[in-house]
Amino acid sequence: MSMLNPVDMLKDHKGVLMPLLAVVVIIIGMGYFYGEGGDYLSNSRVGEELSDVTTGIQREYSHEPDMNLDAGADYSATIETSKGTIEVDLFETRAPETVNNFVFLSNARFYNGLVFHRVVPGFVIQGGDPNGDGTGGPGYNFADEINAVSLGLDQIKIEDSPFLSQLYSTWNASTVGYAPNSLREHANDSLADFYDDVIGYNYNSSLQSYPFEPGVMAMANSGPNTNGSQFFITVSNSDTSSLNGRHTVFGKVISGMDVVDAVSVVETDSNSRPVDPIEMVSVVIHEN
Repeated sequence: MSMLNPVDMLKDHKGVLMPLLAVVVIIIGMGYFYGEGGDYLSNSRVGEELSDVTTGIQREYSHEPDMNLDAGADYSATIETSKGTIEVDLFETRAPETVNNFVFLSNARFYNGLVFHRVVPGFVIQGGDPNGDGTGGPGYNFADEINAVSLGLDQIKIEDSPFLSQLYSTWNASTVGYAPNSLREHANDSLADFYDDVIGYNYNSSLQSYPFEPGVMAMANSGPNTNGSQFFITVSNSDTSSLNGRHTVFGKVISGMDVVDAVSVVETDSNSRPVDPIEMVSVVIHEN
């Protein structure tokens, strides 16, 4: 499957993409990124770790990593790409589980050699899929780390969110189990309540979430609590505020936005995949 684009920019994918999840795909479609897709490890394989025998880099795990961040340490990452270097400050206090996952995978060389499989001019560049097409992940999912209140979503009503209201005509109650007039019924609800009560997000009030803006790094997903290895970086001229509350932001570019922007405008095919692959040569973690 493939990633969804806000409005019509991102297409299908689970890939940032079930009865309620079908709803999520449609509702979130305006800016929802399908994340990890494909088959995950079955119960019969729990505890088994699979390796890529051709490269020696492990690409699949039976469970998410244990927390291993050093208390008080400041984490950052150097993403060396075939287009140049991107330096990212990681938000270890705002999204500790997410940063821990990224640090673990990076130190395991998981991202080395993977490509940015989806680029959308004026929006995002996305990578981290071992399959290279938006359908892959590390073999596990882990929870979101989002505080909708800290993002101000408790102050925004559904009726004031055009990216949701534009979806009325696309809903089919017979297939998604969600009546086309439901947004009208929730018109006076806040986005925070709607995402929580209707979509199924479980927000963490102990966190201080970072809002979407150009240059942030966030997890791709296929609904609540479906993070894995895929992530995206917003480009300089992006407007991604509609993604607030639905994707965990876990870092910010501090150097190399010119590289991010250069990747975002390369020639792509009909699936927004670069015609000439843009590779993550290496991802190196720094701890201060």
